[in-house]
Amino acid sequence: MVEVTSRIRKDNFKVEILSGKHKLIADEPQEKGGADKGMAPQELLASSLAACTSITLRMYLNHKGWDIDEVTMKVLVNWEPDRKDTIINILLDYKGTLKQEQKDRLLKVANSCTVHKILSSPVTINTYFEKSE
Repeated sequence: MVEVTSRIRKDNFKVEILSGKHKLIADEPQEKGGADKGMAPQELLASSLAACTSITLRMYLNHKGWDIDEVTMKVLVNWEPDRKDTIINILLDYKGTLKQEQKDRLLKVANSCTVHKILSSPVTINTYFEKSE
């Protein structure tokens, strides 16, 4: 289980996000009324997938001893509210040499990270007040 706490005050629309000893700021861009002090929520979602996929790939590369210095990726999230559809594309690039069968294996590994599994599975979100007055 993961626990994250967020707090928004009167600053449009700066959000402090806390998890353990870590803190980050989310905000909306200026054109949406924010001050652009941090990534927008949709960017944080894409960042979570990018981080998880990157870590999963690095673990696998280290385990196999494959000499790849760097893996970079772009995560493109396209939400279509009219169709109630979301398409996420991950574009991978790397520095080093891989055979085709290694690339094929890395694509399977990339799709096995925890965040990918969460986003690919049915999700239930329950929202309620913790305290009632």
